[in-house]
Amino acid sequence: MKLDAVIVYEEEYLPSNKHRIPRKREVQEVVQAELKEKKRDAFSLALTIHDYQSYLGEDGESQFGIVETEYLTDKENLYIEKREQSGALILEKSTVEDLRHSINRELSYMGKQFNTRERAMQFLEEKLHQYVMIDGTIYKRTSEPRYAIITFGLGHNHGGTNYFIENFYNPNISKDNYFNALEFEKMKERAIEIAKNRGDTYDIPRIQESKVKIEVHDPSVVKCNPQQEHGFGNPLFNTFEDVIQGSPDIVTAGLGIMAKTAEIIDGRNVVENTDFQVEDDYEME
Repeated sequence: MKLDAVIVYEEEYLPSNKHRIPRKREVQEVVQAELKEKKRDAFSLALTIHDYQSYLGEDGESQFGIVETEYLTDKENLYIEKREQSGALILEKSTVEDLRHSINRELSYMGKQFNTRERAMQFLEEKLHQYVMIDGTIYKRTSEPRYAIITFGLGHNHGGTNYFIENFYNPNISKDNYFNALEFEKMKERAIEIAKNRGDTYDIPRIQESKVKIEVHDPSVVKCNPQQEHGFGNPLFNTFEDVIQGSPDIVTAGLGIMAKTAEIIDGRNVVENTDFQVEDDYEME
């Protein structure tokens, strides 16, 4: 399918024959790009995500609850249906006009970074390569979903412990808190263990009863390996988490965090058993 797009780039020009030094001007040009079209039988259902989302109910009002998201595969990539959003609220399916408007908006925003027409066209092609029209519905290429265990607050039911489904690695979170789609039970055991160590007793039954899950239809698409692909997370956050999990109550945890912070600021202590250096690895923003 041909899609009209407006590329924006800069070009050099001479205002007149008398000028010798080129000037620059912004150029807008309407071009045609190709949106791939394929049949549904070229794809198979790989995964179904069951996760909480905000969405529009039948009455048009905002609802919040478990929503199923299907991941299709062509044996090379994963795709999900592209939908319009308003903040976190999931709206209707994206149309070709929605896609065109979205890409043109991004092209306009990025325009000043393109000093040649070729670079602008390359960016456009790269963007459209992320999408495919499957039997009239637009799908977007996405990365493999995985589980992430995340902690909040000072523990002891301040903040809490929970797991989430993510499509990326957070550099602040250790690889030990990530699990692939086939490791659901292993992930839950780890999440409950962390909640117990932190004293987040309110979260344990929630974790045990949670319906958030990656349903795997095709195990061959699960290639995520956190232990090989990810790192140990932010050393400072890891130190704080060790303090929290080693504290008997929230007051002790809070005092421990304050003491550890003071030691780091004063430069009297570098995190034990790590190569963490305050001046190199932690920058105050």
